[in-house]
Amino acid sequence: MNKDQKFYNLGSGWLSANGFGLFGSKPQFSCADADFKYPDLEEYIAELPSRFGRFDVYTKIGFGAAVLALKDAGRLQREGKKNFGIVVGSSSGVYDNDLSYFKSTLDEKGAFTSPNLFSYTLPNVALGEIAVFFNFIGPTFCVGNDPENPGLEAMDAALSMLESKICDSILVGWVEVSQNIENSKNLPKGAAFALITSVKNGKAKAEYSFNQDFRFRQLFKD
Repeated sequence: MNKDQKFYNLGSGWLSANGFGLFGSKPQFSCADADFKYPDLEEYIAELPSRFGRFDVYTKIGFGAAVLALKDAGRLQREGKKNFGIVVGSSSGVYDNDLSYFKSTLDEKGAFTSPNLFSYTLPNVALGEIAVFFNFIGPTFCVGNDPENPGLEAMDAALSMLESKICDSILVGWVEVSQNIENSKNLPKGAAFALITSVKNGKAKAEYSFNQDFRFRQLFKD
């Protein structure tokens, strides 16, 4: 990837236990265990996904932050297929779901194994819910995440795809929700997304270069 290549932020959104916001607000994340503060998504989209009531925490917070970013970018329209991709970074993924599902298999030789928990034992499921709802047809996948610099691994992958013209724009960010993984007390918890593109247009919030000094939080600054 060309480290000097410019890319453009069309809109961003974040969500945590401290609140939520769009581009121009300062994301506030905490490592403490706390309930997330969700926006009223029906203020932004006409209807919720049919499975929304069954979403696990990882999917619900990821979907909420994605809606905020797309709202900020003016890309909430669901009509027509869009060659947009999604890349998410996470240190813990859906570890809590995996643990809960495993526990549900232990009693009565698996007689009470939870099919609903099983549906969310892969982090890519959350991306699939976003892609299907908004008609995205670009690549969707998860990568690792450095808790010291959340989002950087996802940015590297996203910009490589933009440079190779695999998709027109990419929803890139990170999601962290685990309360049970060994180092969970050291992980900032919440979700943050930005819709980025390599094509400059008048609606971009800002432009950047992905150099050694870049930090994902820059995608939320004026």
